[in-house]
Amino acid sequence: MENLAELNPDEIKDEWDKFKVKYRTGSELNIMKDYKEPTRRAIFADNYRAIHKHNIEANDGKHTYWLGVNKFTDMSIDEFRHVYLCKSPTLEQELASRRLSGWSKFNIYHRNVPNSVNWRHRGAVTRVKNQGELSVQHVIDGLNMPSALESGGYCDEVYEFVMRQGGLMSESNYPFRNDFDPTQLKSHKKIVTIEDYELSRDHNEMTLRQIVACIGPVAVGIRINGQKFRDYSRGVCDNCDGPPPYDYHAVVVVGYGTETFNGIDHDYWLIKNSYSEDWGESGYMKLARKGTNLCYIASNCAFPTGVRKVLVII
Repeated sequence: MENLAELNPDEIKDEWDKFKVKYRTGSELNIMKDYKEPTRRAIFADNYRAIHKHNIEANDGKHTYWLGVNKFTDMSIDEFRHVYLCKSPTLEQELASRRLSGWSKFNIYHRNVPNSVNWRHRGAVTRVKNQGELSVQHVIDGLNMPSALESGGYCDEVYEFVMRQGGLMSESNYPFRNDFDPTQLKSHKKIVTIEDYELSRDHNEMTLRQIVACIGPVAVGIRINGQKFRDYSRGVCDNCDGPPPYDYHAVVVVGYGTETFNGIDHDYWLIKNSYSEDWGESGYMKLARKGTNLCYIASNCAFPTGVRKVLVII
């Protein structure tokens, strides 16, 4: 059994050198606002120690998930939150005032559903992309929402915008600027559009399970522990809440199932993230499914209808 005494400076240096070769060459540096190696090396060392400590506890049966080094390991948690997560302490209050739908037209309530579903095996899920392949800047400029740079937005706002615009552009044709300027809004070379969307916030995991089983993948907004989420590697994660301010993130539920550790079954939601295949289990996370709306997974659910590719050049 490994122990903390074995984690010496030489080991951390070796891990740092491997990390740099894999993640901090060429274009990978573009995600960093200010790359000063001594500072980044110190942040990496702190994060690596925390990952190491957690995994020792997981190996001892104290956790059902493990953490690992990835492209975020030399980022502070505040920096990661700013770039990759949504911070909105009043989200629960805001949800109550937004458009609601009971999914009634799909008539799915009280159907018998299978014990496990994985839409990846049915050809309904595309490969995991690195966050940014569809243009976030197109949405920020078009929705007149500079606040999205700090606190994010909502799926329904994006869906409404895409329908009004007749499509959404790619990141390559409308790159992220990290600012807000509606005068820069463009409308050419759109690559995908939708006809409509459905939205539900009834906080019921059984409803979400029926939707996923009977209809397909569903976008959800979850409240998470930013540090554990950033470092997630494998297993069934059951740790959502960290210290305020709370972190929120949009993911896609593509299935559910059960995994067994040490003779104990752990139900989970299979969620697809947007941090590339290098993060988590090839870009996915297994999030604990306990029927208690863990991480608010059933509180902000949506999916578009009539999705199709389009190429409009104006």
